[in-house]
This record gives sequence, C-alpha cells and structure tokens, in this order.
Amino acid sequence: MATITVLTSCFCGEKYLSLFLKNLAEQTIFHDVVTILVMNEPTVSETQLVEEFQKQHPGRVLVEIVRPVESLSASWNRAWKLATTPYVCIWNIDDYRTPNSLELQVQTFQKNPQAELVYGDFGIASSVGGPLQQRIETLLFEREEFSRSFILGPFFMWRPEIAEKTGYFDEQLASGADFDLAVRITLNDIIQVRAEGLLGSFTNMASGLSTSGALQPIERTVIELRYGIFDKLDYDFIPKTVVYNVPHLLQFGEWVPIKNFVPEYGVLLESRTREWFEVGIAQYVAQREQKHRALTPLYQSLEKARRLPRRIKRKLLGK
Repeated sequence: MATITVLTSCFCGEKYLSLFLKNLAEQTIFHDVVTILVMNEPTVSETQLVEEFQKQHPGRVLVEIVRPVESLSASWNRAWKLATTPYVCIWNIDDYRTPNSLELQVQTFQKNPQAELVYGDFGIASSVGGPLQQRIETLLFEREEFSRSFILGPFFMWRPEIAEKTGYFDEQLASGADFDLAVRITLNDIIQVRAEGLLGSFTNMASGLSTSGALQPIERTVIELRYGIFDKLDYDFIPKTVVYNVPHLLQFGEWVPIKNFVPEYGVLLESRTREWFEVGIAQYVAQREQKHRALTPLYQSLEKARRLPRRIKRKLLGK
C-alpha cells in the first residue's frame, strides 16, 4: 500500500503534463506514491500521455475524468476524498518538486510522529524546473503569523483526517483556496512541522493553475474579511468580493458555515476587530494619502497639458 497520495488536477495542461509525469517518476520514493489526477475535459493528447505513463508505471496514477470543468479546489477536494493513504499532498502540474521532496516530508513525519502537517522551503521560477529567481525560507511555526499569512507554500503535506476539524478546500476560491485552508488548519491547532531542505519551485506565470493575477488580490481580500485580518485589507478590492459568500465554504457543492470549522469563530472576529480594524483603516488612509502626494506632480503636469491648446490658440490669434 502507498504512503502518499498526490492530489492534482489538469485542464488545458498538455504543455505541462509530460514534465509533471517525468518529475513524478523521478521522486526517490515514487514506489510509495499514488497520484490521483483529476482531468477536466481532457484532450486526446492529454489522455494519451497519461495512458502511456500508466502502462509504464501500473497503479501509480489513478485518473478521474470530470465534465464539465470544475475549479482547481473542487478537483483537490475530489481527490482528497478518494485518498486512502496516511498522507496527502498538493502538487500542481505546472510546479516542480525536487527529486527527494516527498521523501523529505515523509521523513519529517517519521521523526515527528505528533505532526499533522509538514511544509518546507520552496523557490520561485519563471519556468517549470527552471533556475530559481528566489528562494523562500519558510518560518518555523508561529500560530499568530500562520493564522494571518500564507506561509506553507505550494508543497505542504498533511494527514487527510484533519478534514474532520478543518473542513476541505473552499471550492468558490480559484486562486486562494490553499491560503484559506491554511488559516483554518492553524486556527484548529493542527500540529505543523517544517521539513529541512528545498521541496521544489513554484512556477510564477500569470496563466498558471493558481497564479491568476486578477483574482489573487480579490480572493486574498475575501480571506482577510473572513478571518478578521483587517490590518492587511486593501479596501479598494472589497467591492469585488460581493460575488463571494464570505461566511460560508463551498464543499462538494454544498454551502457550509465557516463557523463549523473555526473554534469560537465569533470570539475570534470580535477580538481581531478590536485589535486590527482601526489599525487597518488608518493604514489604508495613510497609503492613499501617500499615493495622492506621489501623483500630485503628475496631476499638475496633466493640467498644464490641458491648458496648452488654449495658450497656443491665443498666441496664434494674437490674443
């Protein structure tokens, strides 16, 4: 029986899929890994790539075909629900894991039997498996910070049964579902341990599976409103959050109150309102004033430019 289930999804991912499968087979404990690949409306080429891999490595990749297309977070939930191994992890097909990535995380679990989640350092690259533009050295666990920021990165691994406390990914979130779950994990006091070593690289492309530039700040704002992270709010994005159901999670097509998965949720919001709401307002106002001051010379230049045609006309007419 496998030890790890990789949860992943593919939609219009042909250019990444072969690299992902190659990277998967390179894992030092590949023999101990099963991957549940949720294929959203797969193309013929994508299907052929996976079927060839399955022939070469029987039992290593299980396929779920979905029509119509569902969100990445819905596909993660689908695979999570099907997993039967002691550990599960996320791995987007457009990201890259170091060959010993999964092994490092399993070893960390073995050294820390009380651990329920393992995360670690990761890099940022502009292409799959390309040179690192930046290495992110993750912090040691600190409850306050982990409940207000996304520290875990793209490669965390966890025990699947934590869903009984935390719930699953919020399927209405296309870009921020991992951040949202990470906050609930921390607020439920799930034991999180950092692995030593580099786990992989996040591929920073606006067209990637979880890097949609337009959605990131909006869904970050949804999460900040949901968990009372008021001092980090950018109020410019609040009007765009009206299409989201902030007090509820969407899980397997059903709306579930967030309070079901956050202990003393009302107390948390009251406490954070007292501590952070006015701070957030003050910071936002200060930032707007600073931006206005920075743009004042530009406004003045534009006003001069608007007057220029009138001045030229007066000069031409001798007035």
